[in-house]
Amino acid sequence: MTLEELTGDPSSAKKLAEPERIRSLYGSLYEIERKTLELIVLRIGIEPFTWARLEKAGQKQMSGAAMKVGLIRLMKAGIVFALKKNWGEPQYVLPEDTFGEWRRLVAPLQTADVLYDGTEAAAETPQVPGLPICLLIAAVYAAKQPVALTQKGQLLKRHEQKMAAQLPSGEELLADAAQFAPKEFCQQPALAFVLDIACRFGILEKRADRLAVRPAGAREWFAKGEHEMHRLLYKDWRKSAGAADAAMRHAISFLETLPQDCWFDLNLVAAQVCAVTQAPQPAAKKTAAQHEFAERLTREWLMPLCCWGWMELGRSPDGRQLARWRIKPCGSGEDGAGLEPKNRQSASPVLYIQPDFEVIVPPGCPYHVRWELEMIAERVRCEHVSVYRLTRESVMNALERGRTAGEIAAMFDANCKYGVPDNVRQAIVQWEEQKNTLRMERVTVLRCRDEASARMVEGDSRIAALLGEPLSPCMWIVPEARAAELRVLLEKSGYRPGMADNGSDQGVEDLYLKLDEGRTADEPLTESGRQCAPEENGAAENSGGEALIYSRASVQYDVIKGEAPSVEAIYPGLHEVPSMWLKECRAYHPSTRKEMVRKALEWKACLKLRRSGEEIVLIPQRMDGMRGDWAVTGYHQEDEVRLSHDQWEEMQLILPGIND
Repeated sequence: MTLEELTGDPSSAKKLAEPERIRSLYGSLYEIERKTLELIVLRIGIEPFTWARLEKAGQKQMSGAAMKVGLIRLMKAGIVFALKKNWGEPQYVLPEDTFGEWRRLVAPLQTADVLYDGTEAAAETPQVPGLPICLLIAAVYAAKQPVALTQKGQLLKRHEQKMAAQLPSGEELLADAAQFAPKEFCQQPALAFVLDIACRFGILEKRADRLAVRPAGAREWFAKGEHEMHRLLYKDWRKSAGAADAAMRHAISFLETLPQDCWFDLNLVAAQVCAVTQAPQPAAKKTAAQHEFAERLTREWLMPLCCWGWMELGRSPDGRQLARWRIKPCGSGEDGAGLEPKNRQSASPVLYIQPDFEVIVPPGCPYHVRWELEMIAERVRCEHVSVYRLTRESVMNALERGRTAGEIAAMFDANCKYGVPDNVRQAIVQWEEQKNTLRMERVTVLRCRDEASARMVEGDSRIAALLGEPLSPCMWIVPEARAAELRVLLEKSGYRPGMADNGSDQGVEDLYLKLDEGRTADEPLTESGRQCAPEENGAAENSGGEALIYSRASVQYDVIKGEAPSVEAIYPGLHEVPSMWLKECRAYHPSTRKEMVRKALEWKACLKLRRSGEEIVLIPQRMDGMRGDWAVTGYHQEDEVRLSHDQWEEMQLILPGIND
């Protein structure tokens, strides 16, 4: 969850996430708070966690009371937030937009150590155009024809096969990724994700019997620049499909700091991540764990990124597994500098149209221009440089759906770098003339049941004035501009005109949709598109459409408001404990020793034990034995020890937050 979701205040969230504030706050933390924060960052990450999970993660390093005190203070400092669901105990979370900075402070990883300095690396994964193109193709498909669904709300097989065949994604790269298993809505993993994200971003919507374009959402989305699309899509994808455990989060956060177009060694990345997130282990097991983690990182994270065009995998001449960012949709390196896209979306002419009616589309072409090309031309191939072809059929279809030859020519005039060849311009005009020679129109017809009813309707002068050309004694054409007025008048006169079922409710405005070219990419999405809060740059962040498939982001939490509990609340009955137990190390009677151990176990506190002049701090876990022969077992410096009651001379009860 982000700070904005947790606080409900975008401006406050922005201030809380500032790296300078986080670094200053980290420097002001006491040891108990810092250790608790390190446990959360290194062992849990950004997933909501229960108190039991935190206690289990740090049982060897800290006492339960120390972790509780640290957690309370972290909540008071606005570092950790308390959550609740409709069921279960309260949970806690470290905001995801602060995790990267906390990771750099708690467990800094070295960029220079993982970069590949060779020059002969070979790419192993295909280069695909990227997720924005996939969304365009899916939306265009739905804009050109009704996409019917089954009675169970699933995509019909014929549409699934056709749409999947058109997507320029490397779907084979998702075969081993668990989060992309076939979904109920659609059996093609890449297509299922594309349609799901299109619905969540308000580009498409799932209606009763079909998947349709949402005009306002499509206009808003395709007015954006391509780099902004990549940023929003990656942020949404990372939240909905990202790995949950801390080690993967560390790796992902580290990868996001690496520079674009630079190869890095995956095994070296895995080695650094495992070193900070896993407990020390023998060399053989350590190497095996690193290799296993590198394979998992590749399978679950990097290969899907390659599928969407953000990354590519490669190999060095000596066999090392490499990867690099092709298109980096997230923040740049450790210096925090912003990332500049390689191919900015240009406002200058970008198309090249040939005399053979072929249209060349280089990278950086605005998406509202690409949309128009999809509406009036046939897509030949969709790669780094795309190719379309104008045909008589494609232009005729566009003309049938409301385009005109003048509009098509004007679009090409505005966007073609070297103008439109005369033969192409003349062909477009001729095709429009051929279309206008004959015309089939959809009209509204008023049909009466019999001639008696027809005479009654025609006898009303107000109704008769709205009727058009008669087709029979019982039927009239109704001008489209007067249809609504006629219906109101008929209802006032006591009639209830029914509507004929044409087998589809697909609106004409949904098909061959014209995007609003007047909107700029900097304007925020409105409620007609996606319902979301604007960020500082005016770009919408959170999707508000209805998802098609389940994701981890679907779980809803409420933030617990109000003051965090006091430290004293951790120790019920504290005033009943003799103050001497807390003041200093001293000798006690065996029965008092036993009572102090019991109280430490009850409060999950620590014991300071002095034996032979040496002091140790013990985190007690259990006490066993009977009567005078008993012992306490616990952790000292992460090692488990068992001490009988006579193996120390003096002791003190240590209550974190009180006398530590």
